[in-house]
Amino acid sequence: MSEAVNAWPRRYGGFTQLLLLPFTVLGLLCAALLLRLLLEGFGMLLVWPDIRSQHAQMLYEQDRRDLARTPWADRWRSISRMWLDTKRSVQRTALSNPWIELQGRLSAVPSILGHKTPRLPWVKERSWLKEALSAARHSALSVGIRSLLLLQALPLLILSVLVGVVDGLVRRQVRRFNVQRESGYLHHRAKVLFLPLTLLPGFMYLVLPLSLSPSGFVIATATTLALVASVVMGSFKKYL
Repeated sequence: MSEAVNAWPRRYGGFTQLLLLPFTVLGLLCAALLLRLLLEGFGMLLVWPDIRSQHAQMLYEQDRRDLARTPWADRWRSISRMWLDTKRSVQRTALSNPWIELQGRLSAVPSILGHKTPRLPWVKERSWLKEALSAARHSALSVGIRSLLLLQALPLLILSVLVGVVDGLVRRQVRRFNVQRESGYLHHRAKVLFLPLTLLPGFMYLVLPLSLSPSGFVIATATTLALVASVVMGSFKKYL
């Protein structure tokens, strides 16, 4: 009997879960970044092979414009200036690379010989590597910007949950006065779905390499959380 009891998985308390929350969020961000890079690479190979890394750059520019319309725009401008300075220094270093100089000299050979010279394999591989690094850089920046947008939307999500809780308590009190019954199955299912509905939309917003409206996404998520919180609190007990 004791072995059967010990076979159950150990559940952490509320304080331990609160301490582990930053590591959980960090793990979700790392997983979202990894999946975003995989989806972007898959898209470069099969979905948008014509534009390649320009797709990630366009998403990054759109996310940056979305962030510029928020109260954190000034902070983002300072970060953008630092990023542009770093990019210029890297470009100046790359221009002094002997491999790039050799590639430029090889490109002048056709005009001298009078026919087209095929590109060397290592030059083509270098071009693909440059495209992949550019897409990875812009994808990582896009995930970071969307994380900041989600962080700014956190007060609205918390407020929507509180509104749902108050609405559920009011409906529960009305049910108590009217001596009504409520489905216990509905309460348990809504309780189980609350955490996935809290984390999954934000995770999908970070992962999907698509241009999404932050305001529409946040409003839809806040409405869903308010409804689920209202159902959880309104159907807390079958009998009252």
